[in-house]
Amino acid sequence: ILGGLFGYGISGQIKSAYKYICEHYRDERDEIWLIGFSRGAYAVRSLSGMIYNVGLLPQNKVSKVEQAYQLYRLRGENGRPNGVDAIKFRQKYQCKMPSIHFLGCFDTVGALGVPKLPWFLGGSICKSQLIFRDEKKKKN
Repeated sequence: ILGGLFGYGISGQIKSAYKYICEHYRDERDEIWLIGFSRGAYAVRSLSGMIYNVGLLPQNKVSKVEQAYQLYRLRGENGRPNGVDAIKFRQKYQCKMPSIHFLGCFDTVGALGVPKLPWFLGGSICKSQLIFRDEKKKKN
C-alpha cells in the first residue's frame, strides 16, 4: 500500500528493469520499448534517462547496477551524460549507448521528483514518443 501511495520501491523497480535490459540487450538491432502508466510512467521515464546518462552495462558487469543508478541520480555537472563522471563510467565499463525505440508515458506521477529528460530538448535517444492515441479533435 505504501508503495502505491508514496512510491516506495520505485528505485528498486528502475534498477531491476535496467538490469534486465543490460542482461538481454545484444546490439542495435534490438528495440527497447518502454511503456508505463502513473508511477510506471515515472519509472520508464527515469529508466530512459538512466540509459541516456550511463548507457547499458555489459552482461558481465551487471553487478555495477547500483553504481550506475547512483551516478544517474547524481545532481550536478559531473553526473550529466557529458559530465566527467558519466563519461569515465561508460568508458570504464564499456557501456553500450542504445536508442529507445519507443517511450510511452501515461499520467506520469513522480515519487522521487521529476526526472530530468534533456533529450526532450533536442537529443536523439527516443525514436518515437506517444503523447495521445486515437484522440479526435473537435472542429470549431
